[in-house]
Amino acid sequence: MIKKWPIYFNERLWLVNPEKGFIGVATLWTPKEKIAPEMPSSVAVVGQLYTKAGIEYIVRNLWARPQVSCLVVCGRDDSGSGSALVEFFKKGMLDGQSKPFGSQIPGKDLLFFRRKVKLVNLIGESQPDKIARAVSQLKKQPA
Repeated sequence: MIKKWPIYFNERLWLVNPEKGFIGVATLWTPKEKIAPEMPSSVAVVGQLYTKAGIEYIVRNLWARPQVSCLVVCGRDDSGSGSALVEFFKKGMLDGQSKPFGSQIPGKDLLFFRRKVKLVNLIGESQPDKIARAVSQLKKQPA
């Protein structure tokens, strides 16, 4: 297991329970500081996703921590980054490109990732208690 995790943007993420948590939360444009304190111990990490370019780093960070098997996307989607993340999970595409991150990550690996990680779409929800309630309902998936 990788010792330093998350690998990318560690200083910008809020770690809740990185050793045992199995859920990642992307709050989009809603400040993570508003959401993270309310998250249960099943959450590993909370971070914001401002742009579509950040999706690659979510994939890379979650790939490096296989125990994280659920990704909740919530909050205000001011730039369309949340919608793009949902599109990536549904179709494997980003902005209509079948190779969304160039040749850096092989397509077969992205397909495996999309099958392994469950995406929970709560886009538009910014109330910490409602997000925490939804997160508490999630069950751990096999790593």
